[in-house]
Amino acid sequence: MSGKYRYFIFLLVALFLFSCKKEKDTGFTISGELHNVQSDTLWVHDITTIKDSLFYVAMHENRFAVSLPIDTDAVLEVIDPVTFNSFILFAGKWGRSDVSGDMSDETKITVSGGKDNELYNAFKRDYSSLRDSLAADSVAASLDAASDSLCISFVRDNLLSRVSAFVIERFMMNRPKPDYVAIAELTEELTGFVLDMPSMHRVKPVAEKKSKVSEGYYKPVSTMKLRSGKFIQARDYTGKKYCLLQFWASWSQASRNANKEIDSLLGSVKKIGDKGFDIIGVCLDSDTLALDKAVEEDGISWKQLCDGKSWDGTVADKYAVTDVPGNVLISPDGSIVARDLDAGGLKLMLDSLAKAKK
Repeated sequence: MSGKYRYFIFLLVALFLFSCKKEKDTGFTISGELHNVQSDTLWVHDITTIKDSLFYVAMHENRFAVSLPIDTDAVLEVIDPVTFNSFILFAGKWGRSDVSGDMSDETKITVSGGKDNELYNAFKRDYSSLRDSLAADSVAASLDAASDSLCISFVRDNLLSRVSAFVIERFMMNRPKPDYVAIAELTEELTGFVLDMPSMHRVKPVAEKKSKVSEGYYKPVSTMKLRSGKFIQARDYTGKKYCLLQFWASWSQASRNANKEIDSLLGSVKKIGDKGFDIIGVCLDSDTLALDKAVEEDGISWKQLCDGKSWDGTVADKYAVTDVPGNVLISPDGSIVARDLDAGGLKLMLDSLAKAKK
């Protein structure tokens, strides 16, 4: 065999051995046992970068195992596609993790492998323990405040850990009434790669915007054109009336139900102390005829405005509305008194304000 052919064969063998080693070394293995999974397939979502990837993993008798083509540090979100319950897993280069727990409660899931997973496990244990110890004796607001305090302490102790980004997003931001002011202030303390994580790209702009329209901030009623063609003038409210801006849409049955519940309060609430009280509906429909039909069907009696721009409308943008039903209660001095009250909460708030004015 000539030297030329021997050299060619040598190259083929070398390439084969290199590819085998590459295949052996590349990848991240996840296995474990999860209960309360409602699907026979899990989604594993690589959320490390803005350009993300999705993998599908079969479940069999509560167990699963998969090797993923991940050859660098990554953050994975494991999702039950039926319930959309999920948990975060921090993957390391060419490593493995074992998972166990209850898919219905992220705080009950333990992930082995790597310091980030251990740190996240420890936080979740502390969070779950705190919530369990306070649940019997605390109202929702004080329970959330205590939970936020734990989150803030953890993040400030771990400003350079990517775990902190997910503590903020999943345990402070992901609840019915986040403290946007606290979240915005906390994200200002983050730097470098933690602040550049996709979770912070989702959290930071929303928190900054919503923190500026939280309770106590000055955002008075401004001039607005009603669906009838008439204009609401800011001077009609300044110093004279409390105003509830009720955000809704005809396609959202929950918001239409909320409208009817709040509308039933109008007969009993005419004044708050010496100040008047008014409700203005802000419809986020792009079709104004759908608004008219819904108002007639539901028997809603208050003024309505709709600019046809849906979520991009001026009023929705001004008050940082991202979901319906939602509302903003504005005082005669132009400051925000409360946000996102249901009918019961609104009645309690109005009664409290009326007593304070006597």
